[in-house]
Amino acid sequence: MSTNTITEDRYTALYDENINKVKQGSPALLNSFRAPAIEKFRTLGIPVRKNERYRYTNLESYFNYDYKSYFIPEESDFLKSGVMLLSWMRMG
Repeated sequence: MSTNTITEDRYTALYDENINKVKQGSPALLNSFRAPAIEKFRTLGIPVRKNERYRYTNLESYFNYDYKSYFIPEESDFLKSGVMLLSWMRMG
C-alpha cells in the first residue's frame, strides 16, 4: 500500500467519523459542498508529482503535520496552513 493511499484512507476515515459533528456547526450552503468534495477526493486522491500544478510542491509535510485539532483549529494550525497557501499562490 502506498504512502498516499494510507494518508488518503486516514483522511477519509477522519471525515467519515466526524462529518455529523462538522455539519451541525456549519451552514447548509457550506454543507452542500462537502459530499461532492469528499467523493472527488476519494476518486482523485492526493495530488502526486505527475499533476503539473503540484509538481514542485512537497505535500507530505502538510499531511504529516500533527494538527492540534482537525475541527477546531488552533493558531499554530493556521500558521501551517498559511505556509501551504503561500506556496500554492506562487505556483499560480
